[in-house]
Amino acid sequence: MFGLAAAGVILLGCAPRAPAAAGSPNPAESCRFWSDKAQAKTFDSLAAMPEPVWRGMAKLLAPDLKPESLPAALPRIIAAHKGKWQATDVVIEGEDLPWRRFIRGIETSGDFGENWYVWFENGGFVRNTSLAIFRGSRDVSLLAAFTAPDENLCSIARLHEDFPFFVQTTG
Repeated sequence: MFGLAAAGVILLGCAPRAPAAAGSPNPAESCRFWSDKAQAKTFDSLAAMPEPVWRGMAKLLAPDLKPESLPAALPRIIAAHKGKWQATDVVIEGEDLPWRRFIRGIETSGDFGENWYVWFENGGFVRNTSLAIFRGSRDVSLLAAFTAPDENLCSIARLHEDFPFFVQTTG
């Protein structure tokens, strides 16, 4: 009996380590949430989105970084679409991968102005999907950020398109 337990421990010790998610597929974001009134444009790269949007994302994900260091730090903050990233809590020695990965971005223009939706994944013990919503053209401001199952994020985005909300801060 002891021999079987010892063999099991030895076999477990030899099991291969799970690799960091190099190119695991992005979740299929198939929800079409923008209204028929809105004009929509899709982005497959955060860097392809206007600078105020990717700067807003960098500030959201790494608020302590100085604005001048954001362009160089962006690839370490959030991986590119289909890029290498730290999808699990298993860290490979010598790899310094971002804990988030861009999924897609969408710009909608409608009755209430320009809205920017940025979908991204968060790695770690439990992988999850997030959605950040920005508003504006030159001066882009973060309206909200959500982390939820994909289908809930589609519902949130649809709701925002139908009933746009604004975040107002009081001093």
